[in-house]
Amino acid sequence: ALSTFDPEKTMLTAGIWATYPGSMMMSNGTAAVDSFLSSGNGLADQVVGTAILLICVCAITDPRNMEVPKYMVPLFVGFTVLNIGICFGFNCGYAINPARDLSPRLFTLIAGWGNITFRNSTIEGIVWWWVPIVGPHIGAILGVAIYLALIELHHPESKEFDLPQLHQSQDSASE
Repeated sequence: ALSTFDPEKTMLTAGIWATYPGSMMMSNGTAAVDSFLSSGNGLADQVVGTAILLICVCAITDPRNMEVPKYMVPLFVGFTVLNIGICFGFNCGYAINPARDLSPRLFTLIAGWGNITFRNSTIEGIVWWWVPIVGPHIGAILGVAIYLALIELHHPESKEFDLPQLHQSQDSASE
């Protein structure tokens, strides 16, 4: 179906697999504006989106914070990813995970799209492929650091805390 729709394997279908700087498409499939996103704005988009993701994941999984039941954690993390996609997805997709972008980009390189997937550029002409790889790394570190500094360091020290699977009563009951 892809070969029938796009026999030259252009950026029109390469965007199915990996993230690229946003473009405005007309109803007939031609690009009205090839790219409206700068590298700086795209990098900030990926850094902020990933930082928000990690702040939320830390909050959801920290038993001293919200005490989310284990069976609800995947649902809450899924809603977090969905909301980040809704809020940030238009600019450059929402890779927010380097593996989500690099592996499909390598796939399109091998599958016939060639090196156009690595040559696609932003409005100022800077190649794009590095943004969804570097941005999430920076954002993840910032997100965890923000959570540690603003939340986790302020947990009361007097409260003794053990992970649920390490309780002494569970260990002795299993023996």
